[in-house]
Amino acid sequence: MKKRPKKVLPSTFAKILFLVAISILFVSGAENLPSSSADGSTFPPTEIDAQTLPLENDVVELATIVNSIPIEDSYIQEYLKQRRFFNETSFSPINEDVSTIMESGNSVAENVRGYIIKGEKYAIHLIICDEEARACYFRINGVPTGKFVPKDSKSKDGIRFFELDGEFGIEIESIKFNDCGDRHFCDIYWDEENIVNISVVKR
Repeated sequence: MKKRPKKVLPSTFAKILFLVAISILFVSGAENLPSSSADGSTFPPTEIDAQTLPLENDVVELATIVNSIPIEDSYIQEYLKQRRFFNETSFSPINEDVSTIMESGNSVAENVRGYIIKGEKYAIHLIICDEEARACYFRINGVPTGKFVPKDSKSKDGIRFFELDGEFGIEIESIKFNDCGDRHFCDIYWDEENIVNISVVKR
C-alpha cells in the first residue's frame, strides 16, 4: 500500500516562501557589497547621517589655511558642515582693496561675504557685535578672529588686522552700534542692528 505524500500546511508553505525570499535578497545584496581592499580586508558598513554631511557637489573649495591656521580642525569642520561649506554664498574675485557693509542683530540672518583671492575662496561670516567691548567677532572659513576692533580703536586689547593669506587681510573701518535706520519706532531687542564697515586690504 503506497503512502500518500504529506500535505504542506499553509503555515509551513508560508515559511518556505519567506526563506526563499530572504535567500534571493541576500544574493542580490551581495553584489553591492564593497570590494576587498589591497590587504584582503573588506570595508565594514558605517552609519552616516546624511543631514550633517554635505553632498559632494555642494562642497565649496575654501582656502584651507586662514591666518596661518588650517581649517582641518574638527570643530571648524563641523561649523562648515552645518553651513554646507557656504555653497550658497556668492564669491567675488578681487585683486585690490574692497569695502563692504555687514550687519548683525536679532533680526538679521547670517551675514556672509565671499571673496576669491588668488584662486582661493574666503567666506567672511559676521557672528556678533558687542557694544560694551566696542568690537565684533567673525569667522573666516570657520577660523575665529576673536575680538576684532576698528583700526583706529584706542582699545588696549583686540586685533585691528586679521590676515587671510599673508598678503591680504581684513580691517574694520567703523562700527555703528544699535542703529534703527529711519524708523521712528524701534524695538531695542528686535529692530536695532549693528552696522559694520569692513575692508579687505592688500598689505
